Amino acid sequence: MTTMAAAQRKKEKRAKTKPILPPQTVTTMLMLSQNEMDESLTALLMTVDADVAASGVADHDGQTTITIGERNDRVVTATADGVTISSICEPAKSVSFTPIRWAYFVAMLVEIDEEAKQLNRKIRPFAYRKHIGDGYCGIDMAHCDFIFCAIQILLLTYLLTYLLTYYVSATNAFLCIDLRRFILPYGCESDEKVRPTKSSIALRLDEWCEMKEHSVCVVNNLFPSLADAKPCIEQRDHAS
Repeated sequence: MTTMAAAQRKKEKRAKTKPILPPQTVTTMLMLSQNEMDESLTALLMTVDADVAASGVADHDGQTTITIGERNDRVVTATADGVTISSICEPAKSVSFTPIRWAYFVAMLVEIDEEAKQLNRKIRPFAYRKHIGDGYCGIDMAHCDFIFCAIQILLLTYLLTYLLTYYVSATNAFLCIDLRRFILPYGCESDEKVRPTKSSIALRLDEWCEMKEHSVCVVNNLFPSLADAKPCIEQRDHAS
């Protein structure tokens, strides 16, 4: 009996020291764990990419594009030299901001937003228009073809008699904020003399809201040259 008891104890001792899982199984489990970690990391990266895509912001070579609005049709394109708001469906529809014009626009955001709220309430006849900066029209003479130089000089002389001026406006007729370039004959100071051009973009109210609440902050955070720009009336060397 003693011999049998000793044999039984020895057998139980061997069972306790025997690995629970064979080495092949342990290796397989480690490989599976590594694969699961890789899959988790991939899923995390995909989530981050999806979040970036959902925000509508994309960066490429110093240029940032931001898609705004429920229709995903309006695009804000920003560089250190300025901002352009354009339409995907209608590429001809766009308006551009130099740094100084952008400064005018940003300084007026609160005022424009109050008008947008009044427009949305529809409680009274509504008409709003505000000036947001000028810019002379001209031709890059450094790239003029010699054969047409005389014609281009005449054209430049004609164009320089007009001032390109920019306005933001809104009316009851359309629930949108209109950004448009106008032509004002040189020497005329009355708004009644301005003539609208086709260089414009209309922001629906949802697009305007995203522009004010998100896009402007993104642009100014990414491009200090735009954030630091000042309207001409605030510059010390402004002479006009």
